Amino acid sequence: MAFKDDRERARTCQTLLNLRRMGGLWTEKGPTERAVKMMNAKEWNVLSTGERILLGVAWTVWSGGETDIPVPFSDVFYRMDDRLLKAVGSLLVASAEGSDALTEWRSVWQK
Repeated sequence: MAFKDDRERARTCQTLLNLRRMGGLWTEKGPTERAVKMMNAKEWNVLSTGERILLGVAWTVWSGGETDIPVPFSDVFYRMDDRLLKAVGSLLVASAEGSDALTEWRSVWQK
């Protein structure tokens, strides 16, 4: 993904999580302590399926794919509602197009 820096990556994670009113789990410096706790097995299970998938996607964006909780493509493709699937799909396209496209993506999905 073509992020300028960690701040841009964090803002993208916040935008993703705000789609499920979970944006407070991320700051412009990265995941909050609560987000880190949610990624452990006990906390992970208290989230709804959509929340788990979205948090997993955000964590993947943040970590560059280095995460202990992978998000299977089948979960993204088949278990996310249409709005979230469109957001994640358009994020993939924007990431291939570069930083300006990511900025545009955030402006569209922050609404």
